[in-house]
Amino acid sequence: METGGGRVTDTEVGDEESYYEVEVTQDGKETDVQLNRAFEVVGTEAEDGDEDKDEGSEN
Repeated sequence: METGGGRVTDTEVGDEESYYEVEVTQDGKETDVQLNRAFEVVGTEAEDGDEDKDEGSEN
């Protein structure tokens, strides 16, 4: 699941979980979105630590 909007508040390259990580804040909640090298979503993790989707790392 992607965030459906929000504001990018942080980014990382070479994250331990994926090639890119984008932190998105929406309505006061943070979600980390994991992307592979092709910028495809490979996982998300909500502020509370629950993983919504995790298809593995593509570093």
